[in-house]
Amino acid sequence: MTGAHGGRLRRILSPRQEALEALFDTVYRALGIGLAVGVTGAAPLGLALSTLARPLEAWPFLLLCALPLGPAIAAAFAVFAGAGASDRVTPFRDYARAWRVHAVRALGIWAAFTAVIFVLVVDVGVVWGTAFAALVGPLTVIIAVVVATGTLHALAVLTSRPGIRTSAAAKAGVFLAVRRPVVTLVSLVVLVAWIMVVLAQPVLGALGLGGFALLVLQANSAAALAATTTSATTQGRRS
Repeated sequence: MTGAHGGRLRRILSPRQEALEALFDTVYRALGIGLAVGVTGAAPLGLALSTLARPLEAWPFLLLCALPLGPAIAAAFAVFAGAGASDRVTPFRDYARAWRVHAVRALGIWAAFTAVIFVLVVDVGVVWGTAFAALVGPLTVIIAVVVATGTLHALAVLTSRPGIRTSAAAKAGVFLAVRRPVVTLVSLVVLVAWIMVVLAQPVLGALGLGGFALLVLQANSAAALAATTTSATTQGRRS
């Protein structure tokens, strides 16, 4: 009796092979995607930050260097979104294929995001030190949060629905950022934490943890999109 209970307990406590394989595949895919994004997307920005004597004074140039991040993030989102459709784990080949498919439209969304950030920074510089700073400052932060998280949502929508128009994906991203505040907060926390790690330990943050951060961001956006779609379908049936 004791032997039977002991064997059952060992089977319960011992991890299954499928679970270990799934964990290994996820870790391998995240590390591979993090490396790919770091090389193809973050390298120009990282090089500029490391070589410029006063990088903050050259922030418009940094925005230009950050443009490759848009296609890179979109390709990463596409790989994570389609991870369950294949039994083979080939992150680099999947990333290259996704980059070719989504790069142009993702660059359009990301360029619009950088343009908004440019305008916001200029506006803050104009009103800084004036009586309007107390009013414009919080409003600018709110707009920046909505635009940043909305851009991530838009890239996720763009890669999950290949036939969608770029403008429609951008509108859907902003809609999700506003209508799903909890999801927006989670994405913001993950994004800020990732940026802090990158600033403290660039190699670890960009190459080591980048893929895992993007995995969480993509899953968060996908959950928000699924919840919104389900809610809209339910309301349509009731009406």
